[in-house]
This record gives sequence, C-alpha cells and structure tokens, in this order.
Amino acid sequence: MDVSEDEDPVDPTSQSLSSTDTPSPPNVSGPVPKKRKQSRSNWRRANKRREKVAKVGHDAPEWVVREHVQLSEPLQLPIDHTKLDVSASGYVGVRSRESKHALRKSHSLDELLAIGFEVVKWDGREARPILDSKGRVCGVLAGRPRGSRFQASLDRTYEFLQEESAAERFRPAESRHRRGPFEAVAFGMSFGGGQSTAKRLAPGSHAQLVERFMANDDIACLANFADSAFRTWSPRLYQYYRTTLHKAAAHNKQRLNFPGSCFAAMSVNMGGRVCCFKHRDCVNLAFGWCAITSLGNFGPEKGGHFVLWDLKLAIEFPPGATLLIPSAVFSHSNTSIGDHEERFSVTQYTAGALFRWVENGFKTDEELRVKDPEHYTHMQAMKASRFEKGVEMYCTLDELSMDAADEQMGGDDVDTVGTSQTEEIELSPVNDTQDLYCDFMDGDILPVHSKESWDIMGINPESLLETPQSPVYKDSDAVQATALAPNEPAPPLCQDPKTTNLDAGAIPEPEAAEADRQVVLGCHDLSRVPRSLWPLHLTPKKRSPNLLKRKSSRERVEDGASMVSTSMVGGISGSANLNSNKLSVACNTDDLLPAPSHASVSTGTAHFESRRGMGAAGTVLADSESPSRMTRIVAHRRALDLSLEILDREIGLVHDRRDNVLGKKGMRQRLHRQNQKAKKFDLYGHLPSLSAIQNHIGSANPVLVEANLPSLPFARCGFQAVNEPVDQKDICTLEMLTNDGYQVIEYKQGTSQPIVDSTTGKVFGVVVGALEDPTYHQSAEKAFEFLDEISKDVQFDAKETKHRRGDFAAVTYGVSYGQGSQEPHWLRCPHDELMQKVFSNEHIKRLATFASYTFAMWAPNVYDYYRRQIKLLHVKMPQLKWMFYNTVWLCATINFGPHVCCLPHRDLLNLPFGWCSIIALGDFDYKKGGHLVLHDLRMVIEFPPGCVILIPSALLNHANTPLQPGERRMSFTQFCAGGIFRFIENGFRTEKQLKKDDKKTYEEMMKAKEGRKDMGIGMWSTLDELLAPRSK
Repeated sequence: MDVSEDEDPVDPTSQSLSSTDTPSPPNVSGPVPKKRKQSRSNWRRANKRREKVAKVGHDAPEWVVREHVQLSEPLQLPIDHTKLDVSASGYVGVRSRESKHALRKSHSLDELLAIGFEVVKWDGREARPILDSKGRVCGVLAGRPRGSRFQASLDRTYEFLQEESAAERFRPAESRHRRGPFEAVAFGMSFGGGQSTAKRLAPGSHAQLVERFMANDDIACLANFADSAFRTWSPRLYQYYRTTLHKAAAHNKQRLNFPGSCFAAMSVNMGGRVCCFKHRDCVNLAFGWCAITSLGNFGPEKGGHFVLWDLKLAIEFPPGATLLIPSAVFSHSNTSIGDHEERFSVTQYTAGALFRWVENGFKTDEELRVKDPEHYTHMQAMKASRFEKGVEMYCTLDELSMDAADEQMGGDDVDTVGTSQTEEIELSPVNDTQDLYCDFMDGDILPVHSKESWDIMGINPESLLETPQSPVYKDSDAVQATALAPNEPAPPLCQDPKTTNLDAGAIPEPEAAEADRQVVLGCHDLSRVPRSLWPLHLTPKKRSPNLLKRKSSRERVEDGASMVSTSMVGGISGSANLNSNKLSVACNTDDLLPAPSHASVSTGTAHFESRRGMGAAGTVLADSESPSRMTRIVAHRRALDLSLEILDREIGLVHDRRDNVLGKKGMRQRLHRQNQKAKKFDLYGHLPSLSAIQNHIGSANPVLVEANLPSLPFARCGFQAVNEPVDQKDICTLEMLTNDGYQVIEYKQGTSQPIVDSTTGKVFGVVVGALEDPTYHQSAEKAFEFLDEISKDVQFDAKETKHRRGDFAAVTYGVSYGQGSQEPHWLRCPHDELMQKVFSNEHIKRLATFASYTFAMWAPNVYDYYRRQIKLLHVKMPQLKWMFYNTVWLCATINFGPHVCCLPHRDLLNLPFGWCSIIALGDFDYKKGGHLVLHDLRMVIEFPPGCVILIPSALLNHANTPLQPGERRMSFTQFCAGGIFRFIENGFRTEKQLKKDDKKTYEEMMKAKEGRKDMGIGMWSTLDELLAPRSK
C-alpha cells in the first residue's frame, strides 16, 4: 500500500518520500476542463469558508456522518491495534527487519494471489472504514467527493503532474530509494535526524517546484478533502494533529503547506510509474494516520492496488480515491501497473518526533533532561502507555454517530409555530432515549385513528371511554397538563425538573364531540432531533443543509405535498403533510372520538396540536400504575401504529405513481434508497425502535417456569450441548400430555409470551405475537402455498424422509461446520436449485427477516454476538455470505412435510446459548394439533400458522403434537452451528491447528471453556433489561 512518511532521521535535510494508492480514474478522453470563473458573491462565500477552516479546521456535519459513516460498509481486520509493534517511546514505528533485497521488489497482483493474498473490491468513491477487532476505526478508505468539480480538480492535478514530471530535472539518486524507483518531492515541517528545532524540509534544487505545488489550488483541494475525511473519521486524533501543528508553527513562525490541512508535510510521488516497494513509514507518528491520494490513468482491477502485507490484503485503489492509514505500523506497497499506464500519488503525514518536540516544551529529549528533569521523568514514564493511549483517540462507529448527534442537539433551536388555527406548545429538551413519535401515547389521551385501524384490531373505540378515569395523584410520577380556554394564548411550558417524569403525561379528558373538528394526531418538530435518530419514514433526503433549497422535481412532489389517504373512509377523511422537518397527520371525525383541547406532553420531541376554540377541560394527572390505563394506552398505541402503516401504504402508492411519471430516474433513486438501507443493516443489524420495544415487550405476557438454568445440558466446551438421553421418545397427543400434567400455553394474537426463568428472571425463549398486519398473514399463507406447489414434483431420498426428527421430507441448506471438516462450508445439497428458488421467494424472505428482527428484540446480547462473529467470518471467508442479507443465522431447514410432526429431540450441534427460530406454516387447527412441546419444561404451546417461536433448541427437548386427519403442516427453521463460533474464536482454526500454531492461545481457550456456559447464560436478558434504552 502506498503511504506517506516523514523524513528519514539520518539526514535532516533529506526529503520525505511517501507513496499512496489509487483513487478514481480521471477523465482523460477529452480536454481537461478549465476552472470556472466565480462570481463575486460566490468568491466571498468561498473565502469565508476558507478562513473558517484555517481558523478552526474542518467539521463533520450530522448529515455527512449519517450518509458516509452510518451507511458505510466497514472492512473488519482480525487484529487488535494496541498489539502492533512500535518503538519504546511510542511516538514512531519500527523498521522492518527484512533485508533490502527482500523488500526492494515489485509484485504483480497475480504474484500476490499465488501466495494467499485476498483482493478487497473498492470503487474508490464510497467510504469504507477499517475496523480492528475491538471495533475501533483504525483507518479509512475515504473515497472521494461526488460531483464534476472535484473530478475536474483531479484531472487538472494529473495533467499538472505530467507536465512537471517532464519539465523537472532529478538526480539519478532521487529516483532510487527504499520506497520505489520513482522521483519524489517532499516539503513541509518536520523534526528528527539530529535537529534541535522543527523546521521545513530543505527543497534543494526543487524550491521553485515546491512553490508551484503549494500555490496550486487543485492540490490544495486534494489536501482539504483528506483533512475533512480525517476529521470525519477520527475527530480526536484530528484535533491532536491540528493542535500540535499550530503550536509548532507558531513557536518557530514556520509556514504551513496548506491552511486547510492538519498534516505537517506532503510528498508528491512523480514520474508516472509510481509503484512502491514494501515498506513502513516508521518515522511517522506511530498511532497517527497518513493520507494517500492516487492519480493517473490505469486499471485499478489489474494494478495499483494498495497492499497490506501484515493482513495479506490487496485493496483496489482507483485513480482519484483517498485513503488514510497508520502507515508507521503497517507494511504496505503497491502492485505493478501496465506498461502503457501512468500512476502518481500524493501523501500527507506528520513526523512522530514533531509531537515529541512539542510535548517536551519545544525541546529535544536531551535539552528537556537538563532544563526540566521533573517533566523529563514524567515523559519517560509515559513511554510504556503512550501508544495505547494514542490508540484510545480512535473512535468506534457508534461514537462517531453519537458525536454528530450531540453536535446537532447543541446547535439547533426549536421554532414555535403558531397560526390563527393551530397552536403548538414548545416542550422540554430532547431526551435521546425517547421515542420520536409514540411516547406522547403514555398519557390518557384518546387520539383519533382511522376506522380501518380500529376494525383491524377488532376494538370499538367508544368502549374505551367507559374505562374508569385515572385517579389524580400529586406526586413526582405525574406531570400536570392544563387545558386552555378557547381564546387564551398558550403559556410557556414550565416544569420542575425534579418532579417531571418524561414517561408519563397528564391529558385532559375529552369533551363532547363536535362535528367536523380537526385533530392533529401527531406533529413532530424534528428540527432539534439528530437525523440519525429519526424514524425511517420521517427521514428526509440526505443532503447538506445549504442544498435544501435546490430540490429536484421528485423532491418537490414529496416535500410539502398533501397526500389524501383514500383508506380513511366511513365518515373519516385524512391527509398527511410531509416536509423536511415535520410530519403531521390530520383527520376529520364525525363518528369517532371527540377531540381533546390543548395539552402539553412531556416527550421533548412531540408537539400535540389542537384547533382553537374547542372549549376548556379540567386538569387530570396520569396514574402510571393503572392497569386500565395501560390497556387503553396499548390499544391507542397500536391504533396509531396501524394508522401510520395505512398512511405509509397510501404514500407508497403515490410514490409508485410518481415513479411511473419519472421513469428510470425515479426507479434508480428508489433502488439507491434500498441500497442505503441495506448498508445500514450491514453496519448495525436490526435495531428495534423504542415504540416497537414498548409495544411488544412492555405489553408481553411472561410465562414463568422453574428452569434451573445452570443445570441445562451444556457441553464442557460451551459451543454445543451434551447428548443426554431424552425421557420421552414418542409423539404424544395433546390429551396425553394434559393428562400427564403438562401446562398448555394458549396463543394470544398480537401478544408475545416470553419464557422466563422464575429464579433469575432471564428470558430464554419467546412465543412471538404475530404482526397486527393482514399482509403478514397473507405472506405466511402464500409461503405455504409456494412450498407446497414447488415440492410436489421433487423426489426426496430415504435419508431425507426418515430421520431422527420424524418421518417427513426435510432439506437443510446453508453454512455449517463439524463432522471432521477443517473449516465452515456450504452443505452439500442435492436439491440446490429447489432451495435457491425457496430462499429467493419474497414471502419466505419476509418471514425470515421478521424472525431475525424478533431475535434482536428479545435477545439483543446474543444477537450482537452472532452478528459480530459472523461478520468476522464473512470478512475472512466472503464466499460463505448467506443469501438472506438481513438475517443473522447461517443455516436453515425447510420441513416440507406435508404432515410435519417432530419426534422429541435436541439440536445438539447448535450453539447452546443461541436461539433458533421456528416458523409454522400450513392449514390446520392449532387448538387441536401442531403444538410445540417442551418436555423439559412440561409445557405445550399452541403454534398457529405464521407464528414464530424462538428457543435454545440445543438445550430443550422439543417436539410436536400430531395433526388431525387431512390437515397439512410445514415448518421453517433457522439456526447456527456452535462449531462455527469455536472456529472463529480459535482464530479461524481447528483446535488441533490452534494447539500446533499457538500454544499460548490454545491454553487460554481451554481455560475459557469453564466460564463459557456462564457467559452464554449471562447474555440472556431480563424483562427490565429489555425495556431499558439500548445503544447501537
């Protein structure tokens, strides 16, 4: 890989040579475009921006973090950055111990592939962070800005370097150095090699060339982008660089290369044939980053790769792209390019000795020892931990997102909007842990919903008014909300922070109904809420705030358009107004609930609007403990969710009609949004919303059992279960089980039933309440019909129809590990074409996704463990990428049946503390047959078609009850083999290989076996932990 370094410590006048890798290709098919002349107003604005950057440096707006950080696809490295080799001082790296003969060689891509290197595909445009094993961002493939202006700068820079390479004269010695056979010009501030003070590198005979470099606006543009990327991906390290550079420059009154760059020095690698040898820029700051920009005209798929030798990776580095890496600790080089291709590179860096000189009080070590022994002793004591503390400046992706959110929270004010028709009440500051659009339902308010949503739930809204009124409590668990008189202006909201409960709101009881009154169900002022926390359907286009005025015709249709919901019928009409900052849903009601008056709600983000002139109401305080109130809240919360879903469907129809008008452009934009969502899932996995957690977990009906979790049959290794004999080996009918004292768990539509250990409170399984969405049940029915149809003509062999789980056809497909295999692999399947069709079906995908989502909701710690480990596996073995990009399980079994009734069994090879998902499909009476039987818990669970149940199938003996004559039943299960996780934690080796290669790690893994069972059980959560706020 190409990376820039600082000057060699031997000769203070020598020029630092640095290498870089490739960005995206410049446009060389035609003449290079000339710079467009700026208007005076544009010039003034640009000049103000330059002055701001020179004064305070670049910043990372929240929209940049959301688009480039949160939606990026990280490159995971199997290393802990703190374990890398550095010098004793912690400021610089160490030179390679290989001989010059071994290092000074060029390598082609084919040569690297032959010795086991892997190629990392990169388009040179989208950013890809490089993460170490602890999740720290230790480098970034920064990409390049979009747009023609930056491309024009790249083209002009490429042309400029071609001309200067041809015109400048270099000595033969300047073309032969340890980084490669090419000319390089280094300039900027440095320190080392016997210098007593920091100063600029001597340009020698290239002083005029250096001046032309520093005066070139296009090179300054490249430097500014690298600086901006550095600030975005490592803000703490960036500030350390910037502060040190400006201290050094102010002390010695030295000139900076570029005011918009935090790097002290730059190397321009010229000659047109830049291909670096394997090297480390060891005199750069050990934990610091170096920025490399590649230029030229070459094929990035065939040559010019950035090679990381320590990791055996060859990263495609297209012309125009920029990357930042810690070049002092990673050995890097480039692959050779074609005979008729050209390649240049520009690198920026800062010498590690410069940081030491500044932190020594602008003294050398020797001067510090003589003049300030106390400070010298302190600096010597810091040597052992300096590199580790430097690595602590790196950020995780979550920290980058939260930093942006904090900045957005602190910088935006809320404007209170009022008209003659509607008043909004400004609320208390935003609480990040609150839901953005449903928390206002925690009060006793009865909002108006669409008739369709009430009908779907089977609830008569008038009956909800008959529940007893919540009593009034004068305590800290309630917040008073006072109604306003018809002509009384809304007073400012005053709350005592000591007595304010953000989870409870007091809402006045509704007055008599009034015809054709308008009630705003939810109006959300999101201007003070970080966009990274907005609900997906409220998230506007990702763009810079200063570009909000420049909208396409597609966006003008969406922003500010009033979309009429045709589904809100039966005396109800509704409309939704969308704009970039708020969503309001308005309904006209005749026969539903009366509208409330003004109410202040303690959510910090929701504004509840009501029409002026509705009459005053009394003051009521909420009782957070009232069961009747919770019933009403749950009902209204679900009704609101359904109303929003109906609205989303209508908006989707508008989108479809608009796409028909806009044609291919609209479809491309839709596809781009889908790709961005997929990237977000790849980064974070499933992230259940706060409203979903409250709806499903807060209203759950737990099933308490005495499980004695420590006695569960874990194997000693902790990665599989013990093959204990099962007490019950035959299929039992429901009548037999109930006569034997088994507990029957009745299925409750829409209500989840977690299985909870009564001793520890741990949730170790769940009967998931199906979605209150008719399309979900339709998907379950269509999935069954599809499986039934596609399997009619398939011939299954005897092993597939008679096995230890029962006498029915079953096919397993996916990635597994075990039975003497040396590494995880795709299972051999004689029905590969059949299974490809099955897992490409949209209804099967939906069921699988829903199961994974519920896994993330009910077992977040186990889910994260799956996701982290499997992501490492995909980085190491990308060919094992599972076709369901949005599930965390690596393997699935389709039990085709058509009369699936499992014998009692345990899935011993599954991860014991992991959960497997089981989805029932078919046409049968779930009250009479098809139950899930958990013999260890003496429990029989009703299991209707479309229902999802999650259990640790390796630990619990489970089976089914038989069906009635003529009924049909299939099932769909997802799981992961425990051996895969052992393989990953062994460093992608078998235990035998680990013992042979690394005895110390092998011994540590053997000791870890004793605590793995406790670790796994500790990942299961209690209900209180599940309801607590979660971070990404």
